[in-house]
Amino acid sequence: MKSLMESLYRWLDRQLFRARSFDLDLVQRLVEAAPGQQFYLGGFPAEQLESGVRAYLGSGMALPVEVRHNASSELIYLGQMCLDHRSLSRSVLGVISKLPAAQAMAVRMQETPDSPRAVRPASPRPRSATQLLVQLFQDSIRALSTREQWALAVGNWCSSSRTFAAHQVIKPPPDRFWADPFIAEIEGKRWVFFEELVYAENRGKIAVFELGPDGQCVGESQRVLEAPYHLSYPFMLRDQGRLYMIPESSANRTVDLYVNEGRFKDWTHVKTLVAGDRLADATVIHHDGLWWMFATRGDVGAAMHDELVIYWAATLEGDWTPHAANPVKIDARSSRPAGAMWVAEGCIHRPVQDCSARYGSNIRVQRVVELSPTHFHEEDLGSIARNGTPDALGLHTLSVCGSLGCIDLLMQLPK
Repeated sequence: MKSLMESLYRWLDRQLFRARSFDLDLVQRLVEAAPGQQFYLGGFPAEQLESGVRAYLGSGMALPVEVRHNASSELIYLGQMCLDHRSLSRSVLGVISKLPAAQAMAVRMQETPDSPRAVRPASPRPRSATQLLVQLFQDSIRALSTREQWALAVGNWCSSSRTFAAHQVIKPPPDRFWADPFIAEIEGKRWVFFEELVYAENRGKIAVFELGPDGQCVGESQRVLEAPYHLSYPFMLRDQGRLYMIPESSANRTVDLYVNEGRFKDWTHVKTLVAGDRLADATVIHHDGLWWMFATRGDVGAAMHDELVIYWAATLEGDWTPHAANPVKIDARSSRPAGAMWVAEGCIHRPVQDCSARYGSNIRVQRVVELSPTHFHEEDLGSIARNGTPDALGLHTLSVCGSLGCIDLLMQLPK
């Protein structure tokens, strides 16, 4: 009976999520390439990777990945990898794709005695095929009866308490979603730039609407930037009096810089800042005499939420250099950018997406306590508080203009 349930679950998992078959021999080769180290995934040795993933699947938590000394069992490195909590096969594939980066980080930390160490977590029991089938059935019923849609909310932002209080939810038409809002002031007016994705087109474009004095949407939204590939997350920044946009274009494996030519609809491509890497949500800040870019990275088929990379440059339009310690962290709870950074008490504060339960489940704030072209360390300040959005399943972008804030909300609606 157990083998029948197991076979049924694996077949359904493959049919529903179209995941490729995975090669556990890659894990074995990785272990053999580091004879002095031992990998643990979800508390299980690397050779039992699938058991480790099953222990955390559906838990709403990221998968702890440990690297330890073989001889002393001393913890060298602890990361938190993203799981697709709906699918075993997708989760295993994603973890396998991230293991080389975790091993590289462990080697660097082993060579740096003062690197921060983390406490080893307790290991839950692997979930049975019956439990996974029940979860799959519940997820399927939910998908048949409801639909999800990203919308925008405008409200008040209090930086001292890190609290957003929504006073208006701006819903898109039923055939699309709106996400990744960024507020910018142009010609004396406030505009919200955001990702618009029409479901039938399945390709994101950058759109905008005017924000009235009371935070209401003025007029109809308009598209201002599109490409033959997906665009999202229209990050905004100013330098030397000019307004720039860096939309996410990971589908093109580029990070591109656009400049505003005076009107809200006029954008000109200036330069490709980074090419050849699949980066999500590039977010830039000038600090201590250098420009810093934070983004997450993931190859095709792998999660884009947990592997944080940094680039730096002397000028915004100059040459961008990868950080010497890339990836600087692997943590599904606190890697992917969630909006513009700010400086307080001399430290960069970085809003991030908590993707441990799902993509965009919440926003946390990180304080960067060490940043140079060779070193990086940040600490968690906790989640932002939000009021007036009780029905939201999640959020993943925060934009602030003075005391005015705008976020995106994931809503669950009846079909």
